[in-house]
Amino acid sequence: MPFQSALTVVARVRDGEAGGLDRLLAEMGDGVANGEVLDFESLTGVHFARLVLVPAATDHRGRPLPADLVYIADLDVSPSRHLTELARALGAGVDRVFSHCEGYPRSPTPDERLQWLRRHTVREPARYVNTRGRTVRQIRHEAELRDAVGDFLDRHRDELAHREPAEVRAAVRDFVTGDPNLRWALEPAPRP
Repeated sequence: MPFQSALTVVARVRDGEAGGLDRLLAEMGDGVANGEVLDFESLTGVHFARLVLVPAATDHRGRPLPADLVYIADLDVSPSRHLTELARALGAGVDRVFSHCEGYPRSPTPDERLQWLRRHTVREPARYVNTRGRTVRQIRHEAELRDAVGDFLDRHRDELAHREPAEVRAAVRDFVTGDPNLRWALEPAPRP
């Protein structure tokens, strides 16, 4: 059964640092797509990862609420393993982001970085799982399969257009059987 977990890290942003942090997050791009600061795709089993700056505000009584940085991840691995990979493999990027937060060590070692992240980990009261029981690897393979079958059908559109559905299915199955990179799809996926 695939292991699925969530991780949430919440850190108070130091006074006067929210603007610089906001600019850094904006430079990183929507979805951290370029991976220049934090390459989440290089980590094991990350379904989803997001950094959110919660701006300073006031509560319903007019009391100030300071800005917080929130890191959220949905994972195929344990939060402990993910934090360890994050602290060791993406250390420079983690430092760039979290150095705007209170108590973040100056030039931390991987162990100091890991300990700081662990101290700021919070238990989430609820979480959403979009692909319950399906690993990141399985989801990516299925997307590749869908693209390959779509390309096959596009290339053979004229040939398959007037065939019966069962014949089209057989042609797709033959295509998948003939491609060593897609043969895995002929076996049922492991059940959660």
